[in-house]
Amino acid sequence: MRGRALVFILLGLIAQGLHAASAEDLARLYKTHEWFKLMHAVQGTEVPLFFRGTVECALDKTEPCIRAMTEVIKTAQGRQDEHEAHSILAGFYLRKGEYAESLAETERILAVSPDDADAQGNIAFLRAAARFPDQRIVSAGTAHLSWTYPGKSLTIPLTINGKRANYFIDTGANVSTMSDADAQRLGLELQEASASVNGASGASAPFRVANAKQLRIGNFELQNVVFLVSSANQPPFNDKPVLEQGIIGLPILLAAKHIRWNRSGFDIVADTTAAAASPAPNLLMDEGYVIANATFQHDSLSFLLDSGSIWTFMYPRFAQNHVSYVKAHGSMTSKQLQGFGGQIKVPAWHLPKLRVRIAETVDDLNDVDVLLDHTDQNSYRYDGCLGLDTMLHRGMVDLNFEQMQIVIR
Repeated sequence: MRGRALVFILLGLIAQGLHAASAEDLARLYKTHEWFKLMHAVQGTEVPLFFRGTVECALDKTEPCIRAMTEVIKTAQGRQDEHEAHSILAGFYLRKGEYAESLAETERILAVSPDDADAQGNIAFLRAAARFPDQRIVSAGTAHLSWTYPGKSLTIPLTINGKRANYFIDTGANVSTMSDADAQRLGLELQEASASVNGASGASAPFRVANAKQLRIGNFELQNVVFLVSSANQPPFNDKPVLEQGIIGLPILLAAKHIRWNRSGFDIVADTTAAAASPAPNLLMDEGYVIANATFQHDSLSFLLDSGSIWTFMYPRFAQNHVSYVKAHGSMTSKQLQGFGGQIKVPAWHLPKLRVRIAETVDDLNDVDVLLDHTDQNSYRYDGCLGLDTMLHRGMVDLNFEQMQIVIR
């Protein structure tokens, strides 16, 4: 919802006595969604509340995030700074399953900027989702589940309104999703939404919205879980049996707080203390997405954490920033991406091997494609997409959303 002119920020920074270079640097990091660099830039120094609040929201700290952005809105010097604060809050409430609050923030955005494309794209879904109560944790219990298909996918058993299903864990889905066939089987109430959802391929598909009054994974239980509902006759559900036509998205995973998986199964962990040796966060939130920090040749990278993607691949930003390496080690090819609504083919460079450090672990990513064309907003914002192949390659993945840490080993 960001990436617009930042004159308002620069003026605000300079007015508060910061050097112009500092103002330009913070504004650039914000505009380009380089959240890890922005997080380090605000540490140990006095910076405007807007940037510090942005980092608090990226760390998913509820009270500091809301308090900071509310104060920014109250003291806003103009429309643009008010607009940016509302955008951050809209994304924050979206991933929490608080759709009425997200709708209210989105309507405030449109009141200030009626032509905002992101807000216009979200408003139909939010109006439908906000008719249901907010998502609520009933039991913060644990779970220890075996995979439905060991070694092949992150599909686990669960129940919705007491009926069994096997859904796929997708860390890249900012909303949970199911097919219309499974919604009918489960007897869910549907709301019409006159809009479409865009997938990673850039294609779009029409949808409706449903509310699961009860969802249970092991001893972990939620009420009022909102699902997008799309056709069972199109990707990603058209090749799956009806009991497996569902995706567990980020609002569910964030509510679980601490999840872990290995080759044998999936756990919801009761202990939310840090699993990593280093206390520094290496996960951050960007609106409805989880971003993981990595390094390549001493350069900090931002990866979209997406277990819904079969493959790890790099976005055009990586090609632009490391053009000499890509050309020296790669060969021209094309990459086929599949998502909601269909698939597309994108020109790419193919790298036989790419050595990166992810979560304190040096990993050789094999057969990595580097996209040359943009496909969706994430392809502009991040360096790459960390997919299922990398997550299943190692023995264990630990995602601690309380500490904002990922451990892969």
